[in-house]
Amino acid sequence: SCKKGVGDAIKPGDHITVRWVQYSIDGSGDSISYWTTGDIDYPLELVFDPDPNSATNLRRSNTNSIGWQSAIRLMQRSDAIAEFIVPSPIGTLTAFNNVKAYRYKFTFKIQPK
Repeated sequence: SCKKGVGDAIKPGDHITVRWVQYSIDGSGDSISYWTTGDIDYPLELVFDPDPNSATNLRRSNTNSIGWQSAIRLMQRSDAIAEFIVPSPIGTLTAFNNVKAYRYKFTFKIQPK
């Protein structure tokens, strides 16, 4: 269910909204969905920062990861949909702490300036 995006290519500093579904690889059933407004009212907003060594990316959280930023860089355009695996060292805070990789279905929209 992957697809190419549309419009201008993303640039560092662009504000984006993201939607995703997180699947556990080990089959433990701890999937999380933020794909529709039924899952979460407002999509999460991030700033695109492809530098893995930036202060933002080195501050681990559950709403940003170096793995997500790398995927966004490769996806390039709004409404692209991709599926990918993020290893725990570049994953969200929970993934890092639990030493757990996750598979994601992921999309984003570049927000108007």
